[in-house]
Amino acid sequence: MARGSPTSADRDLADYLAGFGYPVKAATFEYWRGQGALPPRIAPGRGRGRGRGSEDPPESAELALGICRFLDKSQGIPDRPDLPRRRRVVEAPLWLWYERYPIPNETIRDAVGACYLELEGRLSERRAQARIYDPGAETYELPVMAADAEVAEMLQSDGVRRQSRAFARLRNRLEEAPVQLARRATSQLLQALQGHVDVEATVFPVSFEYPLVVAKATDQVLTPPSEAQDLADLLASEAILRKLASMSPDDWRDVREVLRGIQGEVIRLAGDEDAAVRRTAREIPLANNATLLVAAVGALAVTIETMRNAVT
Repeated sequence: MARGSPTSADRDLADYLAGFGYPVKAATFEYWRGQGALPPRIAPGRGRGRGRGSEDPPESAELALGICRFLDKSQGIPDRPDLPRRRRVVEAPLWLWYERYPIPNETIRDAVGACYLELEGRLSERRAQARIYDPGAETYELPVMAADAEVAEMLQSDGVRRQSRAFARLRNRLEEAPVQLARRATSQLLQALQGHVDVEATVFPVSFEYPLVVAKATDQVLTPPSEAQDLADLLASEAILRKLASMSPDDWRDVREVLRGIQGEVIRLAGDEDAAVRRTAREIPLANNATLLVAAVGALAVTIETMRNAVT
């Protein structure tokens, strides 16, 4: 079918969206499918000798409407502190999954897996660079050097600075400056993702618990020191990918509801009377890769129950 020649399925989908005030062309549907936001067409048989047709899966209409609403800030999903300021079609499935649209778990699993594979690729390159920079370095030192280099670059963005601002709230409970804690905790998380699991039990968990601190869901590190090493063992990228592949529908539902709980706290705090609280709420990075990281860590059985209890 030549581009620009809509099928009957295109027309049906376009008519459905038009009923909600969204004029969408067939070429746009193809773009959405190419971005993984809409499922691919199915081709049911028409009967012997009549070839095959082209239809949309049953959930396509609801998902297409969800994409329209995600992209539409005026009449659809309005601006919120937890949503990305620039919304892209490729991000729609993750946010619609949070909103309980019928996004297949496999779509989210593949997005999380891709995030980890991309991160592992960067860390592998940094280990190779570390070997060139310091030929005498021991093999066990390379993940540490790679993690420290990644964090040093993150300091130029908002990632570690957000964490340090979060843990500034716990200054009287900390034994070191918040920015130093955030830097060390993030480095240890990145080391664990490379399989280097010699972590500090009182420092390492804060790298993924700080959204709960900002959201005032807790005023202390939640993961007991006795579980921190078990968590580190489970965080190697290969172990994460195996865990994602084995998660049940109930596991995915639990992860989603934990994240929805955190999001609810973000939205609530963004309307707080205290201007400082409102500003802090907007620091919680629940979008894009940060969300995927939290989702993957939250999927691990060793933390899911603790996190769920913290936000309910």
